[in-house]
Amino acid sequence: MTRTEATAEPVRSLLREHHPDLAGLPLSLAARGWDNQMWRLGDRLAVRAP
Repeated sequence: MTRTEATAEPVRSLLREHHPDLAGLPLSLAARGWDNQMWRLGDRLAVRAP
């Protein structure tokens, strides 16, 4: 199994495409799980990604 390193760019790209109103908010990696990641989006939101 190959593990890939997560970057903010795929998350940011999805935000630009699906929620351009949120794409300008600060984005930072909050946690990594076995098969997902949690990204903080601004002060009150989060993005969970596989």
